Amino acid sequence: MLILGVNLVVDELHKGQRLVFRYPTSIPANILNNNEDLYKLYVDNMNLNSEQFAKLFRPNPSLFNKISELTIDDLLYLSYPCPSTTDSATESNAITFFNIVLVLVRESAIRRIEKLIDRSIDRVVDINPGVDPISIVLGLQGRLVDIESIKKVLEIYSKALLHEEKANRYISRQVVSMIQLSELERHIDTKIDSQLDNPIDRQVDSMVDRPIDKIIEDILLESTLANELRCLYHGIDGGYAVNLLVNNILSVNIRLSTNLTTIQSTQLSAHQTILTIVDPDSLLTNYLSNYA
Repeated sequence: MLILGVNLVVDELHKGQRLVFRYPTSIPANILNNNEDLYKLYVDNMNLNSEQFAKLFRPNPSLFNKISELTIDDLLYLSYPCPSTTDSATESNAITFFNIVLVLVRESAIRRIEKLIDRSIDRVVDINPGVDPISIVLGLQGRLVDIESIKKVLEIYSKALLHEEKANRYISRQVVSMIQLSELERHIDTKIDSQLDNPIDRQVDSMVDRPIDKIIEDILLESTLANELRCLYHGIDGGYAVNLLVNNILSVNIRLSTNLTTIQSTQLSAHQTILTIVDPDSLLTNYLSNYA
């Protein structure tokens, strides 16, 4: 599966559901120039505005605490909605529900795109086992990750977030911070626009691509939760592993399997070993830094 984005939907007490975070907020540059069909999938995903998205992924309680799948044309929306029933749920800024929503490209759509670029794939040689040729041709960095592997990541991460929300109100505090930064940026943009008296200046200023990307940039600078979601996206996109440190407390480290090759460590016999394809010292350094 190819991932297009990750989203966070919450339900605030007395305020209702809202889409708090979406990443990425723009179509990757390598997609713009490589494949029209994949570009259309990104556009279809972004055509859902914040209000529509929040309503769509605020399901009824019967769907709580389990993997939920929603298919819209060529897109698959994978989520694990969680209710938050903490003692602090009566506070005005507490959330009563959160939902991490992953946007994926359906297998059938991937295969259709693959057929359109068969000639390009035929020119790709010396591909490592497990590496998806479509990703190489389209300029993507990752592999086609198995859907069950993605579901496992989403479930474990959501449960870790739920634990931290109950213990430390982690999501509630992070959501407040995200919303405040978002509203501050929009207030600044509105103030700047109101100071542009010259219509020409207004036109030039409106051409500057600031609002959404600037808001997300500031949120990522301040919010640990936002950075976790970004790491979740890039981990799945990379196709090898997802390594997260939830609230700087809980470690979530999951190896991803692909549709092409899966090697289980339990299959290794006593006379077998693992041959690394990177410098062992570099591998050890990266491993230790994840658990420091």
